[in-house]
Amino acid sequence: MAGGPGAGRPDASPPSWFAQFVPALRQGLIDLVELAGLRDEDPRHGDARRAALVEAVAGGDGEAASPLLAVELDETQAQLLGRC
Repeated sequence: MAGGPGAGRPDASPPSWFAQFVPALRQGLIDLVELAGLRDEDPRHGDARRAALVEAVAGGDGEAASPLLAVELDETQAQLLGRC
């Protein structure tokens, strides 16, 4: 399916299921981070980068978001693999 939520719709608003899904996904990710202990050593680690990532995504700036997300995923993977 091309485009994002609401693509091709006249008002381009996300469907109602999307609005319900996002909070559940957010909470699930928060729970996962807590259960995995990813923030035990430094609870503020990556906060500035995540804020910049949110700002880039909200502003539609994929070029800025891409490297921020890549670093975030690499560091999260390294933390998870270090716990195995």
